[in-house]
Order: sequence, then C-alpha cells, then structure tokens
Amino acid sequence: ENGEIVRFTDITGLMVQPGAQRRYNFGDGGTLSQFTSSSIYTYPDNGAFNATLSIGDPQGMNHTAVRTVTVLNVAPSVIIDPGKTVVWGEQWTIVPQITDQSAIDRAALQGVWSFGDGQTSTCSNCTNASATVTHSYANPGTYTATLTITDKDEGVASDDAIFIVNKRPTALVFLTPPPPQTATGPLSVQARLLDSFANVALPGKPLQFSVNGAIFNAVTNAEGVAEINVPLPAGARIDLI
Repeated sequence: ENGEIVRFTDITGLMVQPGAQRRYNFGDGGTLSQFTSSSIYTYPDNGAFNATLSIGDPQGMNHTAVRTVTVLNVAPSVIIDPGKTVVWGEQWTIVPQITDQSAIDRAALQGVWSFGDGQTSTCSNCTNASATVTHSYANPGTYTATLTITDKDEGVASDDAIFIVNKRPTALVFLTPPPPQTATGPLSVQARLLDSFANVALPGKPLQFSVNGAIFNAVTNAEGVAEINVPLPAGARIDLI
C-alpha cells in the first residue's frame, strides 16, 4: 500500500564479501546504494513498479534481479465532530481531521461539504484548515452535514454530523406595563416583540392581546411594536392583560 514501508532483502547469497555493493532502483525514480543485504523503501504512490537489485564486488562480479512490486491505493480518512442542537441562524464551525497515507495523494485531495439544506462547499488540495467550514441553517429542522474527501485515484472517505435546528426564543416586553387601574377612557397598550437570540425587534408579526377576557389583534411595526386601543366604559376596572 502506498505510504507503507517495504523491505527488500538480498537472498541470493552471491555476494558475501564485505565490499559487495548493492544498488537498488525501485522503479519509481527512487534509488539506493549500500553494502548491507537488507533495505527498506516507501513508495509514495500506488502503481506497479519493477524494482531492480544490482550487486557487484571490486573483482567485477555482477548480478541483477528484478521483481515487480504492486502498490495498492489507500483511501483517505476523515473525521468530523458530531453535530449539536442550535437555533436557526446560529453559526457553527467544524474543523475536520483529514489524513492520507500517501504524501502524493495528500497534496491533491478534493473535498465536498453537503449541509443537508441544499447548500454545499468545496475545497481543492484539501487540508484540515481549508476544509474547515462555518454554516448556519435558515429554518428549523434536522439536518445531516457530510464531508466527503476523494483522492486522485478515486479513493473516498466521508463522515457525518447531525444538527437539530430549533426555533429562536422570543420575548414580549410591555413598553408601559399598565398597572391595575380604573379606566377613565380608552386603554392604550404597547408591547415590543423581540428575537431573544439575536436581541432584535421582530416587525410584521401578529400579536393577540386579551384584556379582561376580550381579544384584540395587532401587527408589530418596523420597531417590533404592536399597539392596541381598547374602548372602556368609565369606571371599568382593569386587572389583567
């Protein structure tokens, strides 16, 4: 397999003199010359290679042996953190752990993020840094984010993260909370609707008020404020809104 150490051993027994030199040509451009009978080599890429061992001594004795070495491709690997629970619009970031046994493959990895909401992101020559993503979801739901890494020989690895996306919390704040009182004219009530996560007003949202059991509807304005005016007979007691 590419990136794995291969041991070559001269078992011919032809050259036992201390001066016998062994010259290796590993078939992929790599070479080695040494006197010992055993050597190691790492093929950086997959393929079929003719490894040649030439041995000789100072007296002119020479011998050559050729063996074909088949090096298999090893797919990359990728690990991403598990997903989490967020609210819509909340950003999350994942830094993946990408590896490949082959240094040559490692330099040319291609990556695709699929976020499960129709959006994607890609990287070329992917590393942990370049495959890092930040994303947010626009709507509540359950989404699976998948990172797929492919090497130049079509070796593939992928990992998933599941995100549960909830609605944002809201808050209704009375601008002038009316205390229990006796009415002397129409009752004016104003309240602002807020997105508690982003701390922003929510315009255009329908609100329903209940005054002494009577229902009144209103829509928030550009500032997130809804207002109702409740006609009341003089002397009416207002206890709960």
